[in-house]
Amino acid sequence: MSSRELLPTKVRETEEVVDLRTPLDACGEPDPGDAASAPRPDGAVLSVDPVDGLAGSRAGFMARHRRWILLAVFVGFALRALLASTDYAPSTDETVYLRSGVNLWEGEGFTRDGHAELHFPPLVPTVVGGVAQVVDDPHSASVIVTLLAGTLAILPIAGLSGRVGGPSAAVAGAWLGALVPGLAVEIPNRGGGSEAPYLLVATTAIYLAVRVLDAGSMRNKALLAAGSGVGFGLAYLARPEGLWIGLVTLAVLAAVTIGGPIRLLREPRRALGLLPAALAVSLAFAAAMACCVYPYTGYLEEQTGTRALTAKTQDASIEKFPVVFEIDE
Repeated sequence: MSSRELLPTKVRETEEVVDLRTPLDACGEPDPGDAASAPRPDGAVLSVDPVDGLAGSRAGFMARHRRWILLAVFVGFALRALLASTDYAPSTDETVYLRSGVNLWEGEGFTRDGHAELHFPPLVPTVVGGVAQVVDDPHSASVIVTLLAGTLAILPIAGLSGRVGGPSAAVAGAWLGALVPGLAVEIPNRGGGSEAPYLLVATTAIYLAVRVLDAGSMRNKALLAAGSGVGFGLAYLARPEGLWIGLVTLAVLAAVTIGGPIRLLREPRRALGLLPAALAVSLAFAAAMACCVYPYTGYLEEQTGTRALTAKTQDASIEKFPVVFEIDE
């Protein structure tokens, strides 16, 4: 007689139940797979793939985070619009952007006071002057550009935050971009007109550069790198210092593509194998940025006789000080 037959009947029945069920079932929790495949009253069997359920849960998770990000964008827009409604007078730099931009759109060239504009690069004057052709008040055009660019800049900030810390960090980054005083208050109230467009193109360029590291194919890496190069080229055309940030980003991007200097020292063969990818990314980035930089340096050479990255020699507010003084008097 076996030891199992010596057990009381009740104990044997309990043992059989425990053997046939999983530990989770023993605790009274239903098995999703069993419930999904249980027969319905009509005799059909409902079969649901647990992976599909997981994907649906993740999709809902991401949708909730997107809603929070969109809410942050809406709140950021509302705050900036409230501040814009109190902006009645243009700043000194803004008047320069408006005059050169309006002249450009009216066919007089990139000029100011009858002379070629050399102090400020052309991106912001071009955008503001174009909007001024649509609205009645040129100052309103500058306010609209600052409002829209400052609001849209929330999105690349959220994207960068999400790349570092995931969806929750993206939400936090969006709300910081929407509410932090340095972005939401100082730029609309004390900016000269170029800060918000520069912030938008620079943060977008950085975001695209980071996305290069996530791209799977060489084609996608090159396209993202080219997009980042265009972004930094536009940042240069908004404020000349954007070029230096772009060059630093290019160096970092090339180094990270091959795994960094540590991999180059520890695994030189593997690092050299990634060298074609680094070259492709670097060339795409540099060529795209050069498409924005080279025409403007050619314009400066045509006007000054010297090819330079910027022709800023003195602050525009110094040039306009006599006019401001007369108005105050």
